[in-house]
Amino acid sequence: MKLGVDVPVNFEFKSGENFTKLLEMIKYQWVKINRGGPESLEGVLNDVDKDFASLIVQEEIVRFSMKHIRNISFGLRVEMPKSNNNDNDND
Repeated sequence: MKLGVDVPVNFEFKSGENFTKLLEMIKYQWVKINRGGPESLEGVLNDVDKDFASLIVQEEIVRFSMKHIRNISFGLRVEMPKSNNNDNDND
């Protein structure tokens, strides 16, 4: 079925027995948890067990309940290009 989505050539599908084992496979990778919204976290996945996981976010370790994870993305962090427009041009 064609979905009109470009899949990277080196894309690797991850699967696991359960969610905890799946997260263990992506330990020490850059992740984004709960994309968008106030509960969104972004950092390096540091530790995983059946109840909690932790992320290294800048200079701190953030521990959170596995129950609070709605979705997760992993891989390279992609930065949006900075705009050349300066809002202070109206001085």
